[in-house]
Amino acid sequence: MALLPINFHSVQAASDFPVYPPGVFTLKVTSVTQETAKSSGEPKLSVRLEIIDGPDGDTQYAGETMFRSYSLQQKAERFLKRFLDACGITAESVGPEGELDDQALVGAEFRATVTVRQYNGRDTNDIGGETAVDTGGNGHTEAAPAPAAPSMLRRPPVTAARTAPVAARPVAPAPPPAAPPRQPVRR
Repeated sequence: MALLPINFHSVQAASDFPVYPPGVFTLKVTSVTQETAKSSGEPKLSVRLEIIDGPDGDTQYAGETMFRSYSLQQKAERFLKRFLDACGITAESVGPEGELDDQALVGAEFRATVTVRQYNGRDTNDIGGETAVDTGGNGHTEAAPAPAAPSMLRRPPVTAARTAPVAARPVAPAPPPAAPPRQPVRR
């Protein structure tokens, strides 16, 4: 038997994640990790987000944290693509074999619709409908570094459960050069 070295009289129990009101929020990516989903055993991208502002530019929740996961399975790529587009990741950021350094997302700001739903008898937030923030088209604030060299975010290896080959998809042509970034507007 092991004894826990803690005084339970001076510690408050952790609460559930806060539930934010529904609406459109401006969010900033603060960390990204590739993990394995506990329920399916499939790869996912776990994203930690800082709230910049909430519905109607309300800064009541500014600085607080939200979380979002994106499946890396082929059937869910459209959701990951929407997120990457909102973060300003372009075809030039992705390597020839579809790889992207996941750390290129850190610092990106985007807008997303936050909703409230019931999960296991409790209210929880969902984040979706990601769109770019008007920061000159790249999703990053002016002080953010340029995307790093491609190296991560690769398609999972073929396993016994997934034996069909993955067809290479054409990469869209590069868009014309963009105008210099504008200063983000803060409300």
